[in-house]
Amino acid sequence: MEEEEVNRPLVLVHRPPNFHFPFRHHLATQFNLFDPLDSPDSTRSSLLCRHAHNIRVLLCVDPTPVSSDLLSLLPALELIVGSTVGVDHIDLPECRRRGITVTNAGVAFSEDVADLAVGLLIDVSRKISAGDRFLRASSWAKTGDYALGSKLGGKRVGMVGMGKIGSEVVKRLQAFGCIISYNSRSKKSAIQFPYYPDVYELAVNSDVLVVCCALTEETHHIINKDVMTALGKEGVIINVGRGALIDEKEMMKLLVRGEIGGVGLDVFENEPHMPKELFQLDNVVLSPHCAVATPECFNALEELIVFNLKAFFANKPLWYCDSSVAMYNAPVHKLGDSQMTLSPEFRGEPLIPGLPDDVALNCLLRLPVESHATCRAVCKRWHLLLRNKEQFFTHRKELGFRDPWLFVFATDKYTRKIQWQLLDLTHYSWHTIPAMPCMGSDVDCPLDLVLKYDMQKNRWTVMNKMITARSSFASGVIDGMIYVAGGSSSDLFELDSAEVLDPVKGSWHSIANMGTDMVAYDAAVLNGKLLVTEGLERMKLRVYNSNTDSWEPIEGPPLPQQICKPFAVNAGDSTIYVVGQNLHVAVGRISRLSTSEEKWSFRVKWHVVDAPETFSNLTPSSSQVLFA
Repeated sequence: MEEEEVNRPLVLVHRPPNFHFPFRHHLATQFNLFDPLDSPDSTRSSLLCRHAHNIRVLLCVDPTPVSSDLLSLLPALELIVGSTVGVDHIDLPECRRRGITVTNAGVAFSEDVADLAVGLLIDVSRKISAGDRFLRASSWAKTGDYALGSKLGGKRVGMVGMGKIGSEVVKRLQAFGCIISYNSRSKKSAIQFPYYPDVYELAVNSDVLVVCCALTEETHHIINKDVMTALGKEGVIINVGRGALIDEKEMMKLLVRGEIGGVGLDVFENEPHMPKELFQLDNVVLSPHCAVATPECFNALEELIVFNLKAFFANKPLWYCDSSVAMYNAPVHKLGDSQMTLSPEFRGEPLIPGLPDDVALNCLLRLPVESHATCRAVCKRWHLLLRNKEQFFTHRKELGFRDPWLFVFATDKYTRKIQWQLLDLTHYSWHTIPAMPCMGSDVDCPLDLVLKYDMQKNRWTVMNKMITARSSFASGVIDGMIYVAGGSSSDLFELDSAEVLDPVKGSWHSIANMGTDMVAYDAAVLNGKLLVTEGLERMKLRVYNSNTDSWEPIEGPPLPQQICKPFAVNAGDSTIYVVGQNLHVAVGRISRLSTSEEKWSFRVKWHVVDAPETFSNLTPSSSQVLFA
């Protein structure tokens, strides 16, 4: 049993003291839950430090604060799974800076929160709770008839926030015959109701305001004195978002003076504390932040959390990432699949007018990354799709896209600092990836150090060391195995040894020596063969004919003049890539001129991709073409 627990994915539980979520036991059967609050106070810090480098996921239970200080203790954190709709308790700017994805529970809670919002509105309008108190105090017999309520049908309801919860509220209010208008960060093309970019104008044209937007710096006290005054003496405010969306002090003054018709509140600015004056007012209906407190809600929440945790550890798309941190990345089906659906955030006007969404999505996912900033301004749906690079490539992977990228390992000839530069071989644009976790220069890094870069997760991890420490060696990938040969070491200037890495098992083993010592290498893999050659001379290309055991020249010009030695070589799809000094890249398209089995004839046509001026100090050491 202990071995099974060790093999389960590790999840850090972050919760308030004395609060135990109802489905913890079920989660513990599938994940290794690490909860510091289960340990004595004196050992919590040391336990967290001990496990910090292995914690990739944090489960945030209830609105427990996730500060930048906490995040700084978790260097490997990649995902925060939230159990609430709001995420204002999480330091989103720091998460965005670190590339940490945040999910919330909006999709699980929307219907239940909407039910309570409508219930509060009916209660305030028809004075149900006040009538209950009236009866229990025996006031009916003493004072006679009770005060009149207000009909809900025909009321002008202004929605402050039109996300998932707001949309569910609107569905319910339409059945009562309410007249809907809304305010949100931007106009939603799929919604036909009147849109007011200013909340004050929305209040002027409404009898009721239902507040259900996210709490941010921009929305703090969005319902201020002016907005409440504009709503009028008969106006009603319902808040199921966050308490600080309303200026609570000003609200109290207006209620006491009778300048607001009534309020229904499930959330408060300083929970669990609230102004005592609220208890004395019959036009106020209070609820202890329990809009989501239903068995059905918790079942849906459990299902959502388990889904996201499993999806993350299986490297699959998550469900409902908070829009301010990462774009929606639910599964996208392959083209032609009639079941292909998009998130409600994406629905509405077509992605590209005149095209089905699946075809349009296929087109947009081929946009070069450097054009994303401009394209995001086209419309909100394009903004949602293109605002996060990692999720953009997740969508591409789901659709089976595989484009070539040239990874170039280079050294600054002045500082000796080492770095990777990436050339998109489809659009010929340069990109960077995170620095490797070593000392930063070619002298400081151990020669037997092996690092793995995960393109999907955009991060490095350390693997088992090579058997022989070496530099300037040849390498190539054949059938998923990584071969390295030759080079030089601190002990031997020239090496003829070779070894192979199984990246799945993480183990190295030696293979046959090459039989000749060569200090400076480069290599390319073509047709399952590792071809090793000197990489220090500018020359015309030659190809080896195994049938005649001879080398034949390739017709066409030699390497372009910009490609100065030393250079790095790689190949793929009948194309050879030669990276020269300053990281100028010669792309050679190789074509076969003859189909004769006796004698091959080839031609090369060169195209040069000039590197930016900022690369002028870089010298290539090796290169690799990867498809991703």
